[in-house]
Parts: sequence; structure tokens; C-alpha cells
Amino acid sequence: VRVAEMSETLRIRLHYGICEELFDLVLRLSDVARVRARILYKAGYHMASQVKKEKPYVLNKKTGLGIKLCNKIIRSN
Repeated sequence: VRVAEMSETLRIRLHYGICEELFDLVLRLSDVARVRARILYKAGYHMASQVKKEKPYVLNKKTGLGIKLCNKIIRSN
């Protein structure tokens, strides 16, 4: 089972080109891939739930992402 988990982790890392630390952001937020996930992570958002709780204008100020994009990311499923 451990080998299967490691294999799946590697598959996801290769597919998205990301480190494990960005998994939650990339897999749970729409319109967020490697670059945007890294921007969010560097701004202190390590989990998708943290992003979803944030106000769009605060997310915009902390990350520099556009306000429309921030709204879209926060509302994503």
C-alpha cells in the first residue's frame, strides 16, 4: 500500500509539476496551477481552506493577483 501511495504522489507531482506542499492548493482550487499555487503559498496560504475564508481584497493585497481572479479562486469548488 505504501508503494501505491508513493506512486500516486509521484504521478501527481509529475502531472502538475509541483512539490507536495502545493498539492492542496492545486487540487482543491480551480484556476490555480503551479505558479499561482506558489504565489499563494509564499503569501502564507498553505491550505485551500485558508484561501476560501479570505476576503478577495485581502487576497489581492497579499498576493498581487487580480481582484477578479481572487474572487473566482475564493468561489471555486
